[in-house]
Amino acid sequence: MSNKRNLPTFNLAATQIQKNMRGKFIRSRFNIYKSWKGINAFDQIMYQDEDIYKYLIQDTHNFIVQSSNNKNYEALNLDDIFSIIKINDLQQHFGIEAYNVFYECKQNNQSLSNENINKDVEYIKIGSANTVIVRPDWLNKDSIIPEPRIFKLVKYKMVNALASIRVLDYMEAYNFMSELERHEEADRLQIPLEQVDIAQFGVLLSADHCNNTHPVQTYKLELLNDNYYIKNYLDTLAEYDTKSSDTKSSDTKSSEKKIVKRSNVEWIDKRGKKMKGTVIDFTSKGDKCRICCKPGKKRGDKNANYLIAISELKLIHYGRGRKYTKKKSKIN
Repeated sequence: MSNKRNLPTFNLAATQIQKNMRGKFIRSRFNIYKSWKGINAFDQIMYQDEDIYKYLIQDTHNFIVQSSNNKNYEALNLDDIFSIIKINDLQQHFGIEAYNVFYECKQNNQSLSNENINKDVEYIKIGSANTVIVRPDWLNKDSIIPEPRIFKLVKYKMVNALASIRVLDYMEAYNFMSELERHEEADRLQIPLEQVDIAQFGVLLSADHCNNTHPVQTYKLELLNDNYYIKNYLDTLAEYDTKSSDTKSSDTKSSEKKIVKRSNVEWIDKRGKKMKGTVIDFTSKGDKCRICCKPGKKRGDKNANYLIAISELKLIHYGRGRKYTKKKSKIN
């Protein structure tokens, strides 16, 4: 006998929610992307603006980062990031595949002692401004980037200075490379080794070893549309509760008064005219609706939808499909 019958009602509901959410996720992912159509993000590699919608559907390794001032967006690619932070000279001279990450220096005093380096958090630099971010758990080569792959920069903490893995783990290798280049230069110029200026072969940046000129602001990446998934989850809970209920309780009736997708609504425009339409989607903040359709337009046309605050809308019918919004006619 199947164990499914023995599952508590809550577990059955949870199973149904998981199935619904998987289907909704696949369908809603592209709907989310479409809401960003016409908004540009700067691509530092191609040195041009990219339409966010087109950029996200081109490659699953593409993602978007909103600046900390919420005004600009940057188009990034996972493969490009690892190409930029790869320490190429280690690969070239020693066959070592390493990527440049940074750790916090407790004091800005050039000390690389274990007591001065905090290795609890890894940082990397991304974007055209070399923004220092906490390396997310998902940021690895060939990672699956969390959807909808649109992030915002959130301030994390100020650090006194940063130390690169180049100097913390590979100092001996760099010293060897510098000495080798000095010998090559001495042979080329046919001069004694001690006359070759070692400074010109410094391969390490001063900012790589606890020697920043001022404290550094660090950031974390957070998904820009977290509220979207919370809203979808709560909507699914409400739908399941409505379908599984044998009687219409007052709670169920109140939930049906909520404006959701496909709800028929009306509102008063700026000229005082009563308008009607059907809810197509919500903004990421959930405070406004996209409503179809403007006169002479049909769904899918450019600029076909109104954008109206939910507070200005009055519900006509609850949006759960045509059979729920129209009364059945009696057949004599």
